Amino acid sequence: MTGRYPFRFGYYRNPSDEGGVMLNYTMLPAVLSENGFHTHAIGKWHLGFKSEEYTPTYRGFDTFFGYYHWGEEYSDHVFPPYYKGDQPCRGYDLNNNTGTELTAVGGELYSTVEYYSTELYTNEARRIIRQHPEGEDMYMYLAFQNVHDPYETAPPAYTSIYADQTDENRRNFSALVTLLDDGIKNVTDELKDAGLWENTLILFQTDNGGELPLEDPTPELSGTPRAGTLTWRIPTTRHAAPPSRRGRTSSTTASPATTAPSHWTVPPPPPPSR
Repeated sequence: MTGRYPFRFGYYRNPSDEGGVMLNYTMLPAVLSENGFHTHAIGKWHLGFKSEEYTPTYRGFDTFFGYYHWGEEYSDHVFPPYYKGDQPCRGYDLNNNTGTELTAVGGELYSTVEYYSTELYTNEARRIIRQHPEGEDMYMYLAFQNVHDPYETAPPAYTSIYADQTDENRRNFSALVTLLDDGIKNVTDELKDAGLWENTLILFQTDNGGELPLEDPTPELSGTPRAGTLTWRIPTTRHAAPPSRRGRTSSTTASPATTAPSHWTVPPPPPPSR
C-alpha cells in the first residue's frame, strides 16, 4: 500500500491493535483516487484501526467491506479466533464502510456457513463490478481470508472433494484452497460478463508463504525458506492487458512492497495552466 518495507516505518512484526501505518504515509488508493479511480477494499485490512483515520476509507478507499484484524473466524467473523482459547473479550469484526460512514455488519445476518467469508467477499466484488460506471477507472484491493489461519472447517461441498485425503488438516486446507479458486473464478467471470476483462490488470499475490505444519515438502512450491536464505518464495501471477503482453514468465525478484510503485505510474493530471 505504501511502496515501503514495514521496517522503514518501525515495524518488524505485525502491528498490535494500537498500531498501524502512520498517517503521514500516502497509500496507493489515495494516489489513484486523486487521478479519478473508484477505489474499493474487500477482505483483510490489518493496517491499523486505533482511530477512524487509520481505517481504509480514510486512507484513499471509497468503500471497505471486511475486517480490521490479522485474522478471525471465517463464518461468524469474531476475533480472536476460538483456537486461541478463553479470552477476556471477543468481538465481531465485519465492517461495511463508505466514505466517513463506518458501519458494522449485523452478526445475526452472517452467523451461518452459508455466509462463509470467501462467499461474502466474492459477492461484494461481483456487486461492485456489476455497478461500476462504464468508461471509468477502478482499483479493487481484494484480500481473501483463505488460506490464513484460523483454518476453520471448509463447507462440506468442498471437504467432500478430498474425502480420500487421510490427513484431516491437509484435507481441510485443500478444500480452503479450492474454495479460494472458485471465488477468483467467479470474480474473473464477472469481469468478463461486464466487458472489463480485456482492460483489466490483475496482480495475484499470496500472503507470507506456507505455514510450517501444512507446507508442501518442496520449497519451490510451498513458499518456505530455502536452506541458507532468509527469504520466502511465494507465487505471484499477473494478468495483463492487452493480450499481446500475456504468456510471459519472469524469474526476477519481486516483492509485495513493489506493488505500489509499480502501479503508481497512472496517467498524471494535466499540468497547471501558466
